[in-house]
Amino acid sequence: MMPAPKRLALRRAVGIGGLVALVLLVGWGVRRTVGSASRPASGRGASGEVESADANAGGVSSRSHDSAARRVRAVVVDDDGDPLEGGHVSLRCLADGEVTGMAGNTVVLDEDGGFEGPGCIGQVCVELHHPSAIPAEPWVIEPGVPGVLRATSLPRLRGMVVDSRSRPVAAARISVGAALDADPDALIPTIGTNTTTDAEGQFSFALIRRGPCDPCTEADRGCDDLALALQERVVVAIHAPQFGPARVELDVDANSGDNETPQIRLMPPADVISGTLLDPHGDPYPRATILARASQDPTEQHQSSPQEHGFAFESLGSGPYDLRALQDGVELATAMGVRPGEDIELVGSMVASGPDVDLEITYDGEPQAGVTVDGGPFRGARTDLNGQVRADAAMPGEYTLSLRRPGAGLVRQPLVIPPRPEPPSDEAAATRREPRTQRPVAPPLGGIRLQLRLAL
Repeated sequence: MMPAPKRLALRRAVGIGGLVALVLLVGWGVRRTVGSASRPASGRGASGEVESADANAGGVSSRSHDSAARRVRAVVVDDDGDPLEGGHVSLRCLADGEVTGMAGNTVVLDEDGGFEGPGCIGQVCVELHHPSAIPAEPWVIEPGVPGVLRATSLPRLRGMVVDSRSRPVAAARISVGAALDADPDALIPTIGTNTTTDAEGQFSFALIRRGPCDPCTEADRGCDDLALALQERVVVAIHAPQFGPARVELDVDANSGDNETPQIRLMPPADVISGTLLDPHGDPYPRATILARASQDPTEQHQSSPQEHGFAFESLGSGPYDLRALQDGVELATAMGVRPGEDIELVGSMVASGPDVDLEITYDGEPQAGVTVDGGPFRGARTDLNGQVRADAAMPGEYTLSLRRPGAGLVRQPLVIPPRPEPPSDEAAATRREPRTQRPVAPPLGGIRLQLRLAL
């Protein structure tokens, strides 16, 4: 038998060891519990999004904030199920009754009609921007779930242009306008107002139609606000070389969809209107343009640039026509009620040409390159590296120039171009004073050059 002192020491050692083991066991259990609670139980919901259970939320699941999980993908197909070509989509998010846009939410459709863009925690509405198609139903897609979105073609206003022998007329210019008695507050119902006929003489315009209302539009401004007032009838004007112009009025609903395509017949043109345009001294204008507008139809207009001093208008209707001669924005002469076959002499009220004009544009005394100059003899001209721009044989008169320096606002400046001077007498030459802003230099080849410095 073990002595009493040794048995007491053994009991103490066993007790201390058991206590240490118990402490270690409890600590290991606590660590397992804390570790389990800190790791969410994950899974994939019906929407394809990763969902997690938050211990602090009492087990209520919430969508992941991972950006890859919130991307949206879809393919847009047409009425036949083929990928839609061209166009782009814009994406909006509806969450808690509020509609917001997202960075990078405008996406161009690829060659397979597909797109990928940012999503959100909420509903993602897709709006289509296309010249000839709209969504067939409201488009709403879910992040993480690839979708197929069906588009439907817009109805079209159609027509066919033929000659007097019913042969198609290709490359005829077609324009759409309002009927004479149309509601001035109603819109022309076509997408675009100008086109040309194809090789078969046919043309068409897509008609404006609103797409179906999606939840974002409903929440944002209400679908009832999308109604548009559209004109029910339009006038189609047709012009083609070697033919007289034509105008027909079409009923939009009757000439769209599967209805029979109407034929528009062009007839041979009327006789030519010809003439001359000279200044009071019998000199031709170097940059003149003459406009001919049908007196009974303001939409029919023709333009001619005189060659030397003569001009001609072809492909005319029965007329009569009103003529206007212009140069550098100044009206030179007019003639009203001119009939096809007439030969007209127009005499302008202004001298045809004056000095060559050199402009130097400065800012704080420094020449400015790239300044756009419009007005008078200048049309979209830009100053060179020395801040200069030039116009030859400018027509005398008073003008207003519009100057725009890159990155700055528009500045307007008056410009006076004097007539070509007569040789002065000795007395007139002695008393003549030159304006401070105008500095004539030696006349080149019998003319004069006007140098101007304008400060911005």
